[in-house]
Amino acid sequence: MTATRGLMRYRATIERKTLVPDGGGGSTPEWAPVATGVPCWAWMKSGTGGFSSIAQEGGKPTVVDARHVTVPLDTDIIVGDRVTVRDRRGTRVVFEAMILDAVGARPDHLHCLARTVT
Repeated sequence: MTATRGLMRYRATIERKTLVPDGGGGSTPEWAPVATGVPCWAWMKSGTGGFSSIAQEGGKPTVVDARHVTVPLDTDIIVGDRVTVRDRRGTRVVFEAMILDAVGARPDHLHCLARTVT
């Protein structure tokens, strides 16, 4: 166990978009679980140091805060996955569903950047 793993006090559910037949010859995208109970640490930075950005929403500029999630190095997680973070007991949501915009490998963990799904 690494020092980073010891900080992973939350649990993540990772979902990936899959295409499901719609019965009419087509398909619709749905979220399917890839992993549950994944040890993680999550936090948010906003307003300083380039950790937030301005996006257009409804024609008005909106601040988008960057959310960060670290997971073990061997976790099956990719850009575009949806992640929900809960406490260890699974009772309290720390962060609602977030879409991953970037996943980067560090020596002992994966560092992910995410945005809130609205």
